[in-house]
Amino acid sequence: WENPDARFFAVYPFVGNTANKISLSPITYNGTPYIDFEVNPEVTKQKDLMTACSGEAHYTKRGTAPRVKLNFRHALTAVKFAIGQDISWNKIIDKVEIRNAISNGRYTLSTDAAHYTGAGWTFPKKTTRMAAFRLSGLSISTKRNPNTTILGEGDNYIFYMIPQTLTGNNVVAYVHFTDNT
Repeated sequence: WENPDARFFAVYPFVGNTANKISLSPITYNGTPYIDFEVNPEVTKQKDLMTACSGEAHYTKRGTAPRVKLNFRHALTAVKFAIGQDISWNKIIDKVEIRNAISNGRYTLSTDAAHYTGAGWTFPKKTTRMAAFRLSGLSISTKRNPNTTILGEGDNYIFYMIPQTLTGNNVVAYVHFTDNT
């Protein structure tokens, strides 16, 4: 009761599942909590990373916990693919990859409910650039109207990526067609 203020944090997906490749800062860590995160190279197995902070919660009545809200915020970038204005051929896409993108990093959680203070990504000195984040086994026609989303619209084909600078880092999108082009 001598210290009636608290702050609550939440993370999705479940951290205890090793398949999610998420670890929290140690309980002994004296600072703003962080998450070490690694993106799964298989797009259909990726999970969106979401975090929440209550902001400061103040206990006003002894023995009665205050009501707190946890509004989740996306920590990853969602990459979708659409047919461009200049595609004039009729082909079938069977594989899409994003190559040489950063696959792991540390996300420091925000300390306020609006998710502005302190939130952000940092990368270890040994940051891993993934050879390819891949989505294969597709059969998607390019013969659609321009600007039609072909990957990432209600199909579990969203590439969840750590926000990062692409320019100058040789990050490329690779699209493979059934005719081997």
